[in-house]
Amino acid sequence: MTIRLLLTLCFLSLAARSQEHQHFSGPEAVVHDLISALPEVKADNHVYDSITHRVQQVKMILDPPDTATGLYRVKVGYQGSGRFEPHYYFYVNPDSRQIYVEDMEYGDRPTLSEWRARRDGSRSAPRTDTGTSLPDSLRARPVNVY
Repeated sequence: MTIRLLLTLCFLSLAARSQEHQHFSGPEAVVHDLISALPEVKADNHVYDSITHRVQQVKMILDPPDTATGLYRVKVGYQGSGRFEPHYYFYVNPDSRQIYVEDMEYGDRPTLSEWRARRDGSRSAPRTDTGTSLPDSLRARPVNVY
């Protein structure tokens, strides 16, 4: 019984490690490389790498493209012992290399450059709602919490 339990734990550990080092091809590789290269993601990765003495890094979860928009959703965050804690939600068009960011403060999905300008501007100025070039069909929807 003990041997069976140990073998099961070893198998699960190996399976979890293989998922951590996913290799992507095609559009998924483009999406992964675009998000990995972002300064925001690199900064978070550096923080987790230094805190955990090179044991943990940020985790990226790629969701298949949405059938309506064709955008991949990428969740970037920290994988703790019991749950995934997202820091960013990115939406990526691999063909145009356009990146949108889920902006929780404004409740929309601006382009990466719009989001950065908004974020940098909010450090020195009060918040003002600005439109984005994102169509209404791609804007964030409110979530009902029960």
